[in-house]
Amino acid sequence: MLLLLLLLLLLLLLLLLLLLLLLLLLLLLLLLLLLILVLLLLLLLLLLLLLLLLLLLLLLPLLLLLLLLLLLLLLLLLDMYGYLKYITLCKADVYLA
Repeated sequence: MLLLLLLLLLLLLLLLLLLLLLLLLLLLLLLLLLLILVLLLLLLLLLLLLLLLLLLLLLLPLLLLLLLLLLLLLLLLLDMYGYLKYITLCKADVYLA
């Protein structure tokens, strides 16, 4: 009878150990899943950053063109009001002649 009780207790202990091992395996699987999710999020963030950089590189010539047009407009306004003759020397050469 005592032997049967000991055997039952040993079986219960083995079952508990197996359950604990299964729980540990489940926890490791969950951690692996979390790691994969974090890596996917980092990859998505990197792709978004790359897309933003590409968009900036595509918009940079347009921004430079807009800046050039604004500079030309400023020069035109300065020429309209006659401030350009103080800056450039070519009109002064014409006036000397």
